Amino acid sequence: LNDQLSSGGCAAVICNTFDRSIEVYRSLKTVLVTTECLLFHARTLKKWRNEREQEILLKFGKGERQKDGTYINGYRPDRAVLVATQVVEQSLDLDFDLIISEIAPIDLLLQRCGRLHRHRRQRPMGLENSRFIVLCDAAATGGPPDSFGKSIESIYDRYLLILTWQALFGRESIEIPHEIEDLV
Repeated sequence: LNDQLSSGGCAAVICNTFDRSIEVYRSLKTVLVTTECLLFHARTLKKWRNEREQEILLKFGKGERQKDGTYINGYRPDRAVLVATQVVEQSLDLDFDLIISEIAPIDLLLQRCGRLHRHRRQRPMGLENSRFIVLCDAAATGGPPDSFGKSIESIYDRYLLILTWQALFGRESIEIPHEIEDLV
């Protein structure tokens, strides 16, 4: 992330569990000292949830449409990482320059992709092309991993994760929306 955001930009790291999001957030906060790091998950207490959601929308939302059709968001940080759980998959109109996600069923990964380059805007150098990275503890060759992680397999059926791994294995890119139906 430090290298990817060297010219600025807004990234999301999407974790599958509350505990993992806290762990990743704490780790990133210590190493990305010049980057604004935020945490957003479904377990945010109700009295603070709306306030936190509004802050996330303000920083990573659409912004104002310009005459040329692009969007400018005056509240968008120059360099920031949002660590979140699945709460960002739906309902929130968020826009990131880069997304890193733990493996999940393919339909959910595609939903997460929908938050990547969502609106036309000037992107930082090096992030002009959308980039979605799926984290999976598997070798570049051979079969799927022995485990996708106890916490991930407690949420998503291993069978679905293996099918997702098979659909993505060896691919460098996915063309959306053309490949969505085949992948799902």
